Amino acid sequence: MFRTLIPLTLVSMTLFYLTRETKESRLAQHVLRINMTQDPSTLDPRKSSDQFSSALHFQLYEGLMRITKNSTREFGMAKEVHISEDKKIYTFSLREAFWSDKTPVTAYDFEYSWKESIKPSFLCPNAHMLYIVKNGEKIKMGELEPDCFGVKAIDEKTLQVELEHSAPYFLQMVSFPVFFPVPKMKAQLDPKWSKTQQPPANGPFTCMAFLPNEKIVLQKNASYWAKNEVLPHEVQILLIRDESTALNLYEQNELDLIGGPFTTIPVDSIHDFKEKKRLQKKDLALSVFTTFNVSSFPFHNAHIRKAFSMAINRESIVENITQNGELAATGFVPPILKKEDRALFKNYDPSEAKKELKKGLQELNLTALPPLTYHYPIFGCHDRIAQTLQENFRDILDVEVKIVGTEFKTFLSLLNNKQYQFGQFLWIAMYNDQYSILERFKNRKNFRNYPGWKNRDFALLLEQSETTFDPIERACLLEKAEQILVDEVPLTPIYHGNYVFMEQDQVEGFYISPIGSPHLQWIHFKDSNKS
Repeated sequence: MFRTLIPLTLVSMTLFYLTRETKESRLAQHVLRINMTQDPSTLDPRKSSDQFSSALHFQLYEGLMRITKNSTREFGMAKEVHISEDKKIYTFSLREAFWSDKTPVTAYDFEYSWKESIKPSFLCPNAHMLYIVKNGEKIKMGELEPDCFGVKAIDEKTLQVELEHSAPYFLQMVSFPVFFPVPKMKAQLDPKWSKTQQPPANGPFTCMAFLPNEKIVLQKNASYWAKNEVLPHEVQILLIRDESTALNLYEQNELDLIGGPFTTIPVDSIHDFKEKKRLQKKDLALSVFTTFNVSSFPFHNAHIRKAFSMAINRESIVENITQNGELAATGFVPPILKKEDRALFKNYDPSEAKKELKKGLQELNLTALPPLTYHYPIFGCHDRIAQTLQENFRDILDVEVKIVGTEFKTFLSLLNNKQYQFGQFLWIAMYNDQYSILERFKNRKNFRNYPGWKNRDFALLLEQSETTFDPIERACLLEKAEQILVDEVPLTPIYHGNYVFMEQDQVEGFYISPIGSPHLQWIHFKDSNKS
């Protein structure tokens, strides 16, 4: 839990609701008001593990590359890069840039940040993304020292990165928070630097206050190299967990923006807003899924996993619950990440589900399954989906399932520590390539390998794809790997989704990338002059 980041004498000024300026004065001051239904778990980009933390990190930090308004990548902290002939060594030249405390952003900041993240003792949920860098996985597993890591600051403005193998998606990867720098000098002096008052930032905004369960205040970062692009002078983020309360504030014009990834619009209200044509939609590389703990009874049996997967009526869920044009899943990888998409499994097959259950029970020497427990996080429409699945499993498989809604952080802990039987969650690709989804299952210890599953043939196919330059051959290898996931069913997608959001009439310029990163720096108000 974060401690208060502003003096106690100022607390009374920033309690639960925002100061109610007149509309004219707020627009003139370029103040943007939004809400998050969960507190970000950390301000340290290396420790990001959830959509709320990542959403904030994209406002506060910037990596070597950054995401553009049209979802491509461009130079961020770097101004140019030289790539070796074998495409394994990247030499970045950094632009002149500064942290919000006016100290320079240097290659040493990047080297320090990445090397700390890869240490076995450092909690870095997305450390697997650093395995692309030479010796990354061996260092994280304790087999080599961090000094063997393939990242080196040649001087203050030159960073050299050596990869394990060529990777055409590498420049897209480094625009994700795990590759963002942290201020080396500050972090060495104070390991809790990210919890201090106004921690240094090198992105569009800097955090001026973080009051847990109340609000976050961001201000335009005057030291940001592209500060002229940043239109809001201030962003006020309420931390109201109840989505209906947040929606009421939006309808009273107390919030300028509502929807994914900050606050889910209540399902009961979706149809009405859709009818009024107020909803906007952004398709994403996002999947909602059921994950099975493959080390836990009875889901250590593949036939049992298949039975539960085939008992899910995915079309009914997207038509009757989510209702936002989501795509019922017939494959593992979100279609937005593929040039060609085809069905790899049936979305709903009660007859086959019963046959698979029978096979599984025979292998387990059972006549029926005992009651099971299904966990899900308490936000969005997860509760309604879980209730529907509970009915599917009872009616088709004759299995009683207890559904348990759990607070977000506790739920993540259950998944990561494999203290669950099966459960429901979502994820989003971290860069614009289907490898971003598949690589999570290459290593059983991957933070996002919630089932704890591993398959040698699957891993070999991924390794072959890493050194394949022909896009058609690479796509073929990745589809074979995906088919193994489909056949083994350690996790089964329910649907591939999107974010829906609404803006007040005066708001323009909000952008969400395919990986779900929100970008607030381009937002402006129609009634105000840009600055």
